[in-house]
Amino acid sequence: MNRVLVFGDTHIPFIRNNYLEFLKETYRKYKCNRVVCVGDLFDFHRISRHDSHPDAMGAKEEYLKGLEIAKKFYKAFPKVLICIGNHDARMYRQVAKEGVPEAMLPSYKDLFNTPVGWKWSLRHTVDGVLYKHGNRSGEYPHVSTAKAARMSTVTGHTHAVGGVHYMAGPEDLIFAMCCGCGMDSNSYAAQYAQEYDKKPIVGCGIVLGGKQAIFVPMDLGTRRLTV
Repeated sequence: MNRVLVFGDTHIPFIRNNYLEFLKETYRKYKCNRVVCVGDLFDFHRISRHDSHPDAMGAKEEYLKGLEIAKKFYKAFPKVLICIGNHDARMYRQVAKEGVPEAMLPSYKDLFNTPVGWKWSLRHTVDGVLYKHGNRSGEYPHVSTAKAARMSTVTGHTHAVGGVHYMAGPEDLIFAMCCGCGMDSNSYAAQYAQEYDKKPIVGCGIVLGGKQAIFVPMDLGTRRLTV
């Protein structure tokens, strides 16, 4: 039986302290044998179409710093099915505006220097469960995504949502899970959300045999996510 660890929205290098250790501990606790990342591995704050923070590091510095952090993930989890997130695709969108052909661009594998065991795609399916980054917002984005797909679905993207919903019909039972995030909400890259009432939920997900989903929040101690 596949026991899948799911994480996403790490937004490297703006990652929450000890998030990788949390993932490794959760992987061991649930005796996982597969890993899926639902995207936004990197942030690429400096090359966003939105205004950069005035204290932001340069694009090259952010990228190289991110690669050093990512190496620890590659070592901890040498085989991962990874979904393309909207932040991961930022560089490709920016150069597309300048008319650069796709054939001239590096692959996701080369851009992020991921090992052979990391497989990039917009979506993956394991045991009949759909894994994708997601592009919906609201209180229950994972539920609407699962309904649209008509299958059990795991998403990321919406940092302030973490949890599982089951939906039963006359012939089936499916679930929808949003697996939270791993981003440091105190970083300057996340300052756009400081005024929001809902705060990021740091955590990850577990999927057992394609039938049961569990959301695992990270213990943050005293919860002070904003300065």
